[in-house]
Amino acid sequence: MSILPDLETFLLALSISSLFLMAYVLRLRTVERDMLRKTTEKLQDAQRIAKIASWELDVATGKVKWSDYCFDMFELSPDSFDRTWQSLMPMFDEENQKIILDNYAKTMATKKAQDLDYAITTKSGVRKQLHTRGYVELDGNGEIVRMRGTTQDVTELRRVENELREARRIADESNQAKSNFLANMSHEIRTPLNIIVGFSELLIDPNETPEHRAEFVKSIQKNGAMLSDLISGILDLSKVESGRLEPKREEFELQKFLDDVEAQMKLKAEESGLELRFRHFGLLPTKIESDPRLLKQVFVNVVGNAIKFTQKGHIEVRTSMMTTQSGKRLLSFDVVDTGIGLTKIQRSRLFKRFAQADDTMTRKFGGTGLGLVLSRRLVRTLGGDLRIRYSVPGKGTCFRITIDPGSLESRLFIRELAAPVVTPQTFQTGHRHDLEGEKVLVVDDSVDNQILVEHFLQAAGAEVTKAMNGAEAIDKAMSGDFDVVLMDLQMPVLDGLSATHELRAKGYTKPIIALTAHALADDRERCLHSGFDSYLSKPITRASLIGELTGLKAASIH
Repeated sequence: MSILPDLETFLLALSISSLFLMAYVLRLRTVERDMLRKTTEKLQDAQRIAKIASWELDVATGKVKWSDYCFDMFELSPDSFDRTWQSLMPMFDEENQKIILDNYAKTMATKKAQDLDYAITTKSGVRKQLHTRGYVELDGNGEIVRMRGTTQDVTELRRVENELREARRIADESNQAKSNFLANMSHEIRTPLNIIVGFSELLIDPNETPEHRAEFVKSIQKNGAMLSDLISGILDLSKVESGRLEPKREEFELQKFLDDVEAQMKLKAEESGLELRFRHFGLLPTKIESDPRLLKQVFVNVVGNAIKFTQKGHIEVRTSMMTTQSGKRLLSFDVVDTGIGLTKIQRSRLFKRFAQADDTMTRKFGGTGLGLVLSRRLVRTLGGDLRIRYSVPGKGTCFRITIDPGSLESRLFIRELAAPVVTPQTFQTGHRHDLEGEKVLVVDDSVDNQILVEHFLQAAGAEVTKAMNGAEAIDKAMSGDFDVVLMDLQMPVLDGLSATHELRAKGYTKPIIALTAHALADDRERCLHSGFDSYLSKPITRASLIGELTGLKAASIH
């Protein structure tokens, strides 16, 4: 029997099986290629979404293998450079070239890959911030043969980080400004309140003379008015910012309004030894339409501010008409002073809420910093603005107030504006000799406060010496023999905290008591840690002051 047919059949079957096997292998390869292609596409999509590119560097040749997104990131085509990392250097400025070269040298020296932050400018002029991270592959001798890693476009991330950092800085500054404002507000409220409460207590003392009583009443009236103006300013600012303060426009005579303002402010100027004068330039309307109450408040704030910061010379209010670039006619008032002027930094703080040109403990001038902020808000409701025209330190400042005067159909006039036609209850007190023989140094820049504390102490038998600031206090304390020093915190020249610190550094051991209008929660701890023995918050009563001092006296005896 021949086996040839069977062999032929077997070979045929084997050939057919081989064909099927080859077809199957080809099919597998096709599936693998499709899977690899899809995986590669997904990887590339993921890189584009995450803005991350992968790379590999052959150290010996300098050749670089990039993922597709790397070309997109650098805005290059695969055939646009020789695939070496050195050929990329022209894309970097001198500073970033140095960063990259230093990083490469450090990697080669340490055999460890270094994270790298740098920037490029692409052909289209786009500036990109990049972050590269990788690892190294070593040969048998421990030398680097290859580097692999990723490069991420972090431009948007850095932008967001910078915005968050700036927002945090602004928030921190705002919180600090609010804290400073609250401290100053406490000082400005408690200072007149201290005088009102203290002199009221003295008024009902049957031992006081009529002359003293008259002085006390004047101080109470003056400080009561200051407190009323301060509270009104706070309330008005709150109303303006909440949109609840609506101007009530009415027609009124411009000259009479300015005469009234001049008469109201002239006495304050004269008390400071200053000349206040009003002048006009050009044509002015006989009548204007605005809210005279709000406008007068602006004048009181701005002119009062000029008086406060002018030690000699004059304040001049110049009235004129002006036309804006859009053709709108506005009434303009320039308030010019010969005062201390402002630095560039101080000018930048003027119209910010909770901020003052000087919010340090040594500031010479009082106030909460609300006056100019409120005034700007008010004049803007009147269709104008408030801005600083110029300021020269040591020479003076000019603020410009503008308002919408309403219809200008009324008659205009030219002439100089005329000058204005200008039963006590039973008093409970301590013993007269509670502080007999005690020598007390009172340090306060407020004359009213000095007088008040002096009356309290002298009535209890103490001898009082006064100082106007921290520097003067140091001289008197070191050269005198005082039993106790009453030290205000916020004063010109040298504040109370600094003065106390210097006294302790010089070896001064007598008790020092903080006597201050600051009354925040951490003020007491701050004082005690700064060398004070105790702390009294204004408004100060006779009982609290004498009680504190007699307690110290008793403690020193025992």
